[in-house]
Amino acid sequence: MERSPKLIHYEQEFMFDDNDFIDSYPLFYKPNSRQMVRVTQGILGLKKKRLAEYFRDCPSLIQSINTGEIIYTEGVFQHYIDLCDEETRNKNTCLTPIIMI
Repeated sequence: MERSPKLIHYEQEFMFDDNDFIDSYPLFYKPNSRQMVRVTQGILGLKKKRLAEYFRDCPSLIQSINTGEIIYTEGVFQHYIDLCDEETRNKNTCLTPIIMI
């Protein structure tokens, strides 16, 4: 498990029925969120569409996933905690309410 104030990386372990082999798959959870998201689809790699929905507050992360710049769970986690908070803050500070008189 990796933890930061804005994202937690869990590993859900499970056992195969036919051979008692233990494996795991990664999950992300944003504190104060009502859901967790499964990060990968087994050997097929990242669940790009699902991650794009979950991290819609970070366009640079979505772009990096879609272009193949980020292909591993650790890369998604690190990008989000390093860059996405600043991205959201900059986006919010750039928005200026317009009042019509």
